[in-house]
Amino acid sequence: MKNLPFISLSLLLTLPLVIEVSAQNIAINSTGNLPDTSAMLDISSTSKGLLIPRMTTTQIANIPTPATGLIAFSTTDSTFKFNNGTTISANWVSFLSNNSGWGLTGNTCLNSGAQFLGTINNSSLRLRTNNTEKMVLDSNGRVGIGIASPTALLHLKAGTAAANTAPIKFTSGVASQTSLEAGALNYNGTDLTLSDGTYTYMLDRALSGSATLDFPNTGSGSVADLDITVTGASSGDVVALGIPNSAVSGTATYTAWVSSSNTVTVRFSPKNILGENPSSGLFKVRVIK
Repeated sequence: MKNLPFISLSLLLTLPLVIEVSAQNIAINSTGNLPDTSAMLDISSTSKGLLIPRMTTTQIANIPTPATGLIAFSTTDSTFKFNNGTTISANWVSFLSNNSGWGLTGNTCLNSGAQFLGTINNSSLRLRTNNTEKMVLDSNGRVGIGIASPTALLHLKAGTAAANTAPIKFTSGVASQTSLEAGALNYNGTDLTLSDGTYTYMLDRALSGSATLDFPNTGSGSVADLDITVTGASSGDVVALGIPNSAVSGTATYTAWVSSSNTVTVRFSPKNILGENPSSGLFKVRVIK
């Protein structure tokens, strides 16, 4: 190991620069420290930087047989470029630029066939905010939002009673597109619709309610009415009625309608001339808005 002589006046003016050379590597510093054993070239300074060759992008592209990993600074677009190709087929790309990676201020001119955001092994891509995982794309292509281990192609965290926690929410738009798309869901502020590509179907907006009803003994030609409360029901809504098996009669009928706001009336109409007294049971109604 020895100190190399300075080779120019400019180097003399930089004293006390010291170049330490060992059998394997070189150190350039002002302290005389030996090079780090892991580095072929170890440069240390507290007041100066490393300046690499500067040239236009065209000049860089014309470097003959550039080594893989060769670096130069482009004065054309003010980026550091390196050859990630071969000496025969060079491919100059920029460090953390729109050409080679994802920049923190946006990206353009990406090669979608070769560049991507993700992993190249069998690992999931996990996204965090405030250092807490919020979303994952696992190695099987399943997306979990608020779910660390999704078990469906799209797996959403359950909502809560608190505001702004619903698993999914539609912004009010149109009931359907002019050109129908199979599988398209739309919400127009009132109705949720689904298209099969030929027709648009309105998904029922339904309310439900139930009550145990015990109709009295009712004579033929008479009727008995009992009510079920269904909050939100209004006159004219379609009502579907579920009758418990114990109350079914072959000689009587049941009908149901919204008789007033929030109230569904169930009517028992016997046909037996002797009248009937049906068994009580849990009646269920579904009110379609």
